[in-house]
Amino acid sequence: SHSRPTFVIPDRFQSFPTVSSHSRPDRESLTNQKYNQMKKYILGFIIAFICSLPLFSQEVEFKVQAPKVVGKGERFKVSFVVNDDKPKHFIAPTFQDVNILSGPNVLRSSSVSIINGKRESNTTTTYTYFLQSLNTGTITIPPAKVTVKDRTYYTKAVNIKVENNPSMQ
Repeated sequence: SHSRPTFVIPDRFQSFPTVSSHSRPDRESLTNQKYNQMKKYILGFIIAFICSLPLFSQEVEFKVQAPKVVGKGERFKVSFVVNDDKPKHFIAPTFQDVNILSGPNVLRSSSVSIINGKRESNTTTTYTYFLQSLNTGTITIPPAKVTVKDRTYYTKAVNIKVENNPSMQ
């Protein structure tokens, strides 16, 4: 019968790292890597979305404020209001059948409110004209025009009735 030779491994070689059968990543660790990568993308998207909220929080509005009825020879106010603090290229309408007493008088105002922990800020720019009616009939205030963040906005045309003796409204 044959005897097998016995190999003795010296102590100095016993501390070498052994090659594991798991040298390739297994399916579970690949799944964890993909999961962690997906978490990073989602977190980045959420942060970008939250940071962009102030850009989308306020829709631009451009309105005209004017009385419905005035008396002949009466002084009255017409205001054009845009909810932005830096509008560009305001173009007033062409006023007819009125004396322009003053304008545009520009007023910028800001307000901040905190309701239930939610901060809201509002900034408006108002262009005001003081006018005086000349004749009875109807005054039409055509649309005004303003540019905000490279977009152009118009007010609606407004009709003001001019009477000899307007009733108090």
